[in-house]
Amino acid sequence: LEYTAEAVIYLDSLQPNDIGVELVVASPVNQGEVKILGVIEFDMVNFENGRATYQLKFSPNEPGAFDSGIRIFGKNPLLPHRMDFPLMRWI
Repeated sequence: LEYTAEAVIYLDSLQPNDIGVELVVASPVNQGEVKILGVIEFDMVNFENGRATYQLKFSPNEPGAFDSGIRIFGKNPLLPHRMDFPLMRWI
């Protein structure tokens, strides 16, 4: 079974390679503890009129229940860490 996720983001003056979009998969939260099991980055598939479309096709290979979320982060070699919180957003 294959799933497809898509995010369309209006970038204003940014370029598609200025940001990344990724799926974060974690074990279910247990007493406030989160264990990240995997991170899969979306591919940028279209950029038109300032709107970038990012897409991810994936097939889960582990059974069970998981928590997941999609986050957007800044991409720039001058950033000390890509998860710099003022620039990272969960969607």
